[in-house]
Amino acid sequence: MFIILLILGFILLFFGADWLVEGSKDIANRLNIPTIVIGLTLVSLGTSLPEAAVSFTAALKGNSQISISNILGSDILNLCIIFGAVALFPSIKALPEDIFKSTKRDILTSALTAIILSLFMIFAGSQVLPRALGYSLLIMLAAYLLIIYRYSKNNENTEDHELTLVKSLLLILLGIVAVILGGQLVVQNSIILAKILNISDTIIGLTIVALGTSLPELTTSIIAAKKGEHGIAIGNAIGSNIINILLILGVSSIISPLSINVHNIQDAIIFASINIVILLYLLLKKQLKRGLGIALFLTYIAYLAFINIR
Repeated sequence: MFIILLILGFILLFFGADWLVEGSKDIANRLNIPTIVIGLTLVSLGTSLPEAAVSFTAALKGNSQISISNILGSDILNLCIIFGAVALFPSIKALPEDIFKSTKRDILTSALTAIILSLFMIFAGSQVLPRALGYSLLIMLAAYLLIIYRYSKNNENTEDHELTLVKSLLLILLGIVAVILGGQLVVQNSIILAKILNISDTIIGLTIVALGTSLPELTTSIIAAKKGEHGIAIGNAIGSNIINILLILGVSSIISPLSINVHNIQDAIIFASINIVILLYLLLKKQLKRGLGIALFLTYIAYLAFINIR
């Protein structure tokens, strides 16, 4: 039975991602804004719902370590695996100039949020992330959304829309539900299969569970990249990271001040460092290449090895 549910999960992931991309593309056309703006906001918010559910629930129950570890772990995976996977597509080298500029801006935003978080953890003289930080993160999110809004007004999308408004919104809603439900089915039934195959809990935790909450982002970005919707693919990958820290971590720390440990500080520094390296690469190379994707994959493998021995 679990095999059937596992297959069903993958089917839901595939079709859900396809619906989400198509609906989001049409909404972008209707609003005359670039697809990357929709990827950074609507799509990334929808695919980040699993992380939000885990982190908010953990914060409400006082399990702050689960909350902050889930956010930082997911962000590192998003950069290395999802952004890395998008960089592997041959067509990504021919990114339109506006999408490439936006990518640099959003990687810079992601890097700045990670640096601010890292510095606060190191120098705050406290072992908790206070509510004041949460409010500050939400203010930063508002400023970021304002920047995106101004960008969207200066870079209009003039493509025709093919779907009715109701159908577009329905596709987005069904797509979000399908990718989240599909991700849960894949994770739950993959764990059952791994147990049957006598795979250790450590390996399960480092692979299946770690990938679990990021399956919606991964599937959506890959489907978008295959369809040539690079704005949605990149916007979703980077936008999810920004949403995770500024919104989800911000709200979580307001719900309950989050306790931090040395591992959280290490993860925040690693996340900031990866962002900085990607930003420098984009500034020097002026385009995305497969080499970056491969390097990010190898970085994530090294990260898994590091957290397994620390």
